[in-house]
Amino acid sequence: MYFCESNMRHLNDNTWTALLALVRLGMGHSTAQETARVLPVVIPWEEVEEAAARHRLSAIVTDGILALENEGLLEGRGPDMEIHDRFVVRTLQHYELKYEDYTKALARLAKFYDQNGFRMMILKGYGLSLNYPVPSHRPTGDFDIWTFGRHAEADAALEKLRHVRIDRSHHHHTVFYIRGYMVEHHYDFIEVYSHRSNARFEKILKEWAPQDPLRIEVMGAPVWLPNPDFNALFLLRHAASHFAAVEIMLRHVLDWGTFVTANYDSIHWDRVLKVLEQFGMTQFMACLNAICIEDLGFDASRFPTLSADPDLKRRVLQDIEVPEFDEPAPEGLLPVIRFKFRRWKANEWKQSLVFHENRFQMLLTQIWSHIIKPSSIAAK
Repeated sequence: MYFCESNMRHLNDNTWTALLALVRLGMGHSTAQETARVLPVVIPWEEVEEAAARHRLSAIVTDGILALENEGLLEGRGPDMEIHDRFVVRTLQHYELKYEDYTKALARLAKFYDQNGFRMMILKGYGLSLNYPVPSHRPTGDFDIWTFGRHAEADAALEKLRHVRIDRSHHHHTVFYIRGYMVEHHYDFIEVYSHRSNARFEKILKEWAPQDPLRIEVMGAPVWLPNPDFNALFLLRHAASHFAAVEIMLRHVLDWGTFVTANYDSIHWDRVLKVLEQFGMTQFMACLNAICIEDLGFDASRFPTLSADPDLKRRVLQDIEVPEFDEPAPEGLLPVIRFKFRRWKANEWKQSLVFHENRFQMLLTQIWSHIIKPSSIAAK
C-alpha cells in the first residue's frame, strides 16, 4: 500500500540538498571540503533558512555555515549579511540562551520534587540533547516528565506547596507551567485511547521504565534518565505516532540517530527488536536508520543491521521533507472534523507502516478517544 507513487510537492532540490549537507557538516558527519563539493552552485538561502527553522535545525545549520566560512569555502555562494546575521542571532537567542534558561527551570522543578520525596525522570528533551555535539544546539521545548508512577501525589504537592495550577484535561498526562515552560507530567507514556495497540505497547513501557534508570545531576538537582531499552521503544513509538498522524521533522530523525549512536552498545537489541516485530514497526525503524546513515551521515556500524525497502525509505524521507498531506487546518468544528478525516484517509500508507490494526476499528477507536476528551478535536 505504501509503495504507490505520491503526488506530493517538494522543496526546491537545491534547498533540500543544501540543508542536508549543512546538517551533516554541523553534526560533524562530514568535512567542510566534502560539504563544499556537494553544495549546489546556487543556494536559495532564504528557502534554506525557512526549511532549517521548520525542522528546528537552525543552530546546526549555522554550525555548518560557520565551518565552511572558517575555511573560506563559501566564497561567492554564501548567504547575504542579513540572512547570515539572522542565523547567528537565532542560534544565540533561540537556542543557546534559551537552553540555559530551560536548564535552570528543569533544575528548579527537579529540586522541588527531590525535596518532597519524589524522583523525576525527564523524557526526550534535555536527556536527548546530551547526545548532540553541542547540547544547546538541539532546540528546547516543553518538559516531558515521569515521577515513577506517583503523578497524582506529585501534582497534589505542587498545587499545595507552590500553588501551581494543574490541567487534567489531557489524555495521558497532566499539564502545568514552570518559569513559563509547559510541563507534560505523564501518567501514561503514550496515548492509549487512540489506538488499541497503544494500550498493549504502554504495558511494556510501564514494565521497562523503572528498570535501571540513570541518575544525573542538573545544577545540583537529581534527575533520572530512562534506560536505553525503554528509550529505544519510547522514542520510536513517539516518532511513529507523530509521523502517522501528521508529520515528523528532521530533528526527530537526528534525535533517533544521536540516541542510537550514543547508546548502541548498551541497548539489548534482541529484546527491543522482538517488541518492534510484534507491533509491526521494524520497517519504520529500518527507514529511520537508512535516512540517518545515507542522508545524514551517521556511522552505519552504530546501528542494528536492518534492510529498508528503498522505495519506502525514499517516500518516508520525502514526507519528512514536505508532508504529502500539507494543508492548513481550517477554523470551526465541522470543518476541522472533515479536515482531520481527510488527513486520516490520506495518511493511510503511514498508518499501515506503524500501526498493524484494522482500519475500521482504528477509526472507531479514534472517534471514541475524541468523545471522551472533546478538547482533543481541536488539537493538531
